[in-house]
Amino acid sequence: LTSECPFKCDHRQEYQELPIALHDTLHDSVSTFSLLCQQVPKMVLKQDPLEYIKLATELHLGSSPSKDALEIFFGKSECLFVWIDASSGLAMVGEALPEKHRAAVAFIGGYSVENEPPKPVQCVTLQPNTFPVEETSGSEDEDETAPTSHASVLQTLQLYTRHLFLPAVKHTNETSILQDKIRELDVAIGQSQRSARLPHVQLQVDPMIDQVASSVKSTNNLDWQALGLADKLGDDDLLNRLQSGVSQWITQIRKLTVLPKTTPFPMIAEESNADLEEIAFWNHLNQELANIQQQLSSPGVEVTLALLREAKRFVATLALENNTGLEQAMGVAQDVEHFLKNYPIMDFQAARDFDKISLATNAVFDHLPRIRQSRYYSLERSAQLLEATTLRLRRSMETILQEQYSNLLFMDYKDYENKVRFPTQDVFVQFEDRWEQFKEFFLDQARRRKIASPTKILDQVNLHHIPLGHRLDQVHDFRASHERLREVVHKVLQNEEEEQGAIKLVDSAPRNIFASLNLLDLSPGGQKALESAFEEYDLQMDAMEERLARLLRDKLTACQDAEDMFRVFARFNPLLTRNRVRVAVKEFQVQLI
Repeated sequence: LTSECPFKCDHRQEYQELPIALHDTLHDSVSTFSLLCQQVPKMVLKQDPLEYIKLATELHLGSSPSKDALEIFFGKSECLFVWIDASSGLAMVGEALPEKHRAAVAFIGGYSVENEPPKPVQCVTLQPNTFPVEETSGSEDEDETAPTSHASVLQTLQLYTRHLFLPAVKHTNETSILQDKIRELDVAIGQSQRSARLPHVQLQVDPMIDQVASSVKSTNNLDWQALGLADKLGDDDLLNRLQSGVSQWITQIRKLTVLPKTTPFPMIAEESNADLEEIAFWNHLNQELANIQQQLSSPGVEVTLALLREAKRFVATLALENNTGLEQAMGVAQDVEHFLKNYPIMDFQAARDFDKISLATNAVFDHLPRIRQSRYYSLERSAQLLEATTLRLRRSMETILQEQYSNLLFMDYKDYENKVRFPTQDVFVQFEDRWEQFKEFFLDQARRRKIASPTKILDQVNLHHIPLGHRLDQVHDFRASHERLREVVHKVLQNEEEEQGAIKLVDSAPRNIFASLNLLDLSPGGQKALESAFEEYDLQMDAMEERLARLLRDKLTACQDAEDMFRVFARFNPLLTRNRVRVAVKEFQVQLI
């Protein structure tokens, strides 16, 4: 909420969001959320929706069209667009949005179908007006600020993809393919966002040289007289300026060419995306190095270097050819990018069931042996890549469990086994088998590459999905034990009217105790909360067992002969697996013997 309500209302009134949230997360701007007073939308929408549109456009665009212009289009179609014209800067209105515009909002609704009331008007910001943050005094050069702006745009797109598009399609039927594509888009935007952090090198050519070079068709055997540069061969000021420019090129290029040797594998942490960052880094590095190579072949750069050579200024030109490390860096980047190409990390991101998780896991282990063809991607780095992938594997499984099986403690036991237990076990067992095969391959390659202590490298690999496997084992042990108890209690007590409370207690205990618990919280706090819940469950079940033991003792005590006792034991036999019940009837068993 801003300090002043845009509708000039009492600021103490309660606020509510519009039907569609206005996500104004903008690059180089102050992020804003437009919230309207409760009473104003009711008054404005009911009495004058056109006034509402004018207020909203003034808020988001800083300008609004006239009411006469709005009346022409309002209510005629499902969507009304208002935009700021790129040339005139005026607010325009229409049923279609032109390709060139400065900022725009759309209004959905307002039209009516026969025999139906008008649909409510909803405002959606497509490209709102921006409010630039004051620039700091030139401490940063332009090449460093540009990537930041680009990354902010990508961040905005990812927010829309993750929090608007995906939740919207989840509520519709038969959209599984569309959901997969949106998840893949989310991954692609994330990769581009991480790539935007690499420095972008732009080789600046002297304006005079650039103007001359634009008319040059070939840089071989340049005629300096014809180009009007013959007199410049003795111009020390110009030559010094060109030589200084080439030195700056070298410095800029070295910022990138040292990265293959100096960049460690991204940090693998709970909130990180180290696997995506690794792939994005090498892809973008290869693109940037290829861009530098292309710039070095441009007419402006070639004319600059030819002029310096002609003037016997060889220091700068030889340094550019020999001291940048560009050729070697390009070889490394191309080799690594080729190895990482088609690494199936996006398969995990888009997976919506455990079968696809299994396919993605197999694809990972099928891909890793390709490192035999890579000269520069180290074995240690491949082990780190696999470690980061196990974190991705765990997150994908957690996402499926949260979205589709959040009630896995309360769902029908057969459904639980068929949809959760068996499929997840298949994933874990499959991974374990392929992991053992990979370790053999890793040790063999380490011997070939003469790497010391390869076993130590493997021991340091943290398989992040293992804690999830242990947690699901705990859940399964609990569910299996509880299901056995539930079946026994139902079988033994179904005809005991006085003991129906015990049946209800067994049926309701998991929901009463575990309803507020996050089973997928693998943190120490989550483990402690789970253990506390198990203790509470055990206490309740102990009390119920004591109750059942008393019931059995009472029935055995009331028996007239051994035959009656055998009938009671036959009926209550399933309960004898419970410790308290078994101890309670031990004296009767001895008596029968």
